[in-house]
Amino acid sequence: MTGGIIRDEPLSWRGVAAVAEGAALSLSDASLRRVADARGLVESIVAKGIRAYGINTGVGGLSDVVVEPAQLRHLSRNIVMSHAVGVGTPLGRCEVRAVIAAVVNNFAHGFSGVRPCVVERLLSLLRADCVPEVPAQGSVG
Repeated sequence: MTGGIIRDEPLSWRGVAAVAEGAALSLSDASLRRVADARGLVESIVAKGIRAYGINTGVGGLSDVVVEPAQLRHLSRNIVMSHAVGVGTPLGRCEVRAVIAAVVNNFAHGFSGVRPCVVERLLSLLRADCVPEVPAQGSVG
C-alpha cells in the first residue's frame, strides 16, 4: 500500500482514485470528532424522545409511525437489510475500495450519526486490503 491520506477536508475524486488504487486512508482527529459528535446527537435525540425521521420513526410511507425505544435496534437493522440486495457480477477490487473511500468520506462530514466504530471498521478493511463482494447492480453505497 502507498500513500497516507489524512482526511480533514473532503476527498477529491483524485483522493478517492488514489485510495481505490491502494493508498491508505485515515481520518484526522477533527474528522473523528465530527463523527462522534453526530453520533452523540443521535443518542441525545433518542434519549429525549425527540421525533426524528429514520432514527425513531419509520421511513418512506411509514415516516409517521413512531417506533418504541425497545424496537429501535430492529428499525436500524431492518433499514439496512432492506437495502442489502444486489445482483450481477461483483465489482472489482478498485471499485469496491473507491466505494468504501467515498462512504468514509461522507461519514467524515459528521452528518450521518453512525457509530465511530463503523468508520473505524471501514478504514480497517482498507488497511487490510480486504474487499467485500459487492454486486454491480442494486447495491446501495
